[in-house]
Amino acid sequence: ANICHAYQILKSGGLKDENIIVFMRDDLAYHPANPTKGVVINNPSSQNYYPGVPKVDYIGNQATAHNFYSVLLGNAKALTGGSGKVLKSSANDYIFLFHSDHGDNDDNDNIGIKTIPIPIPEPTANLIGDAGAKPLGMPIGPTITSTDLLRVLGQMHAARSYYRMVIYLDACKSGSMFYQGLPNNIGIYAMTSANESASSKSTEDRAGRGKTLEEHYNVVEARVRSRSQVMRYGDLSFKNDLIGNYIVFLPSGGDIDKWNQDGKLDDQDVGEEECLR
Repeated sequence: ANICHAYQILKSGGLKDENIIVFMRDDLAYHPANPTKGVVINNPSSQNYYPGVPKVDYIGNQATAHNFYSVLLGNAKALTGGSGKVLKSSANDYIFLFHSDHGDNDDNDNIGIKTIPIPIPEPTANLIGDAGAKPLGMPIGPTITSTDLLRVLGQMHAARSYYRMVIYLDACKSGSMFYQGLPNNIGIYAMTSANESASSKSTEDRAGRGKTLEEHYNVVEARVRSRSQVMRYGDLSFKNDLIGNYIVFLPSGGDIDKWNQDGKLDDQDVGEEECLR
């Protein structure tokens, strides 16, 4: 649901599908437990975010870590299924990466899935990685590890694939991806919904495009401070960039959503809570 919502925000702000790449399992809209078939929401008062979301990028069994890394590296030949769309960015481009899934995943989804390993060269930047980091879930197959993700980011930096890059990770223990390895001088700013060891809490900030990355962080951090630790890593030198440079929001912005504003639900519980409502 969060992925569908993010897509609608970008589209409403004017981005074209050719500039958006979607990974999702796509098993929610018509799931037997969904009482409103074809409707995907991420809070009880939200609109239906499902219509129009591309079903041709990397959906279901195609939404793997292998394809995710291949897309970031612009390596279309390494893809296994999907639309074939990869990043074709340059040193002049802004990139925004949003990941929403579970952290501290145990790879239970790996059963019956055959993956083809993608060779990831060692980065030229000093990216360390944390062998003990809690992995990030993907819709299917193996999880995303800190070591592999940082190697991919290092290769992107070496290839001059971006000017500035912003990464938002929405997952429990998501800080473990970066807290021991993301340098502060390669033009990547990362915000995670939790530190390396705690659960994350659900909240929403309907920011206007005029809000900065710093202002957005401050709002989210304040709203869940007592129950979750929102973190930032990497290059904070451009924290005063307008968020509109990376995420195109609705021009009218809007008031901060009141639902769950105290951060009472773990992200791991939100999916069931929202479906039941």
